[in-house]
Amino acid sequence: MKEPYLTDTSSDDEVEQAFNNAVKYDLHLHRGLRELDKDEWVSFWRRYNLIQFWSAGSNEEVDGVAAEAVVNREEIKELYPGMEDIVDILLDNNVPFSHEGVFELTNADNEVIASAAMIIDNPKIAIDPFDSNDESVFVQNGYKVIAQEDFNEELIK
Repeated sequence: MKEPYLTDTSSDDEVEQAFNNAVKYDLHLHRGLRELDKDEWVSFWRRYNLIQFWSAGSNEEVDGVAAEAVVNREEIKELYPGMEDIVDILLDNNVPFSHEGVFELTNADNEVIASAAMIIDNPKIAIDPFDSNDESVFVQNGYKVIAQEDFNEELIK
């Protein structure tokens, strides 16, 4: 059965169908409760966490097409001040980069080995490494190192 993928333009019927097929819980609040059963508390948090992960916008397939997570451009741009145009270009071209503001390159042991204002993994580009040592580490790891003013759309094609 095809799961509906809701957008800003979804009809009322599509929204109703999505809610009818959604995960639902009938939680009852007990005001003034002085004690809580540990198993009930663990069960509540398990359900709560599952709902959070499910609704976080995972890339699920719908009829063989990946349904992309909703991207909040403004939130991402806040992580990259002065590079808002670069963020738009990367998002418009579906170029993967950190939407959480990860500015660090790590080794196989997950140790930070270099940092930059922005790191693009495919193609490998480091924008404005924080110091000359970071720049050489990026180069050794196959990254093209550029200043933000040198970024252009041709670099990602």
